Amino acid sequence: MAKPLLVSVKNLSIAIKLVFKSFLFLDEPTSGVGSQSALLIIRALRALSDSDQAILCTIHQQSTTLLEVFDRLMLKKGGRIVYLGDVDLNSEAISNYFERQFGIKCDVFENLVEHILNCISVGATARSELASDWEDF
Repeated sequence: MAKPLLVSVKNLSIAIKLVFKSFLFLDEPTSGVGSQSALLIIRALRALSDSDQAILCTIHQQSTTLLEVFDRLMLKKGGRIVYLGDVDLNSEAISNYFERQFGIKCDVFENLVEHILNCISVGATARSELASDWEDF
């Protein structure tokens, strides 16, 4: 006797949306997986997007590599949008934007996502003296 196939409701919902080519909204699809698995998931979503699948995805991974797979980024703090724009090659537009806002260049060896989070005072080493002015922007 064959074992029944167990499919999670989340996976079934994604499959149904893909079959009908509807808008795909994913809330933290990389939650609970390692960095390599997260990258594989995001690259698979990129392939779907490249084949005209509309996708809106939230992630909470502090990885510049993952960030650069996306087309556009919306970053919010306290309900306010602090960045909305394209993600270009090497995330230069994002890096330049935060450098203009805070006057601090992201070091070549620094994780851009951590740099941004620190600038807006939500990172582990937040620059609170700069972030206090953020509400004025």
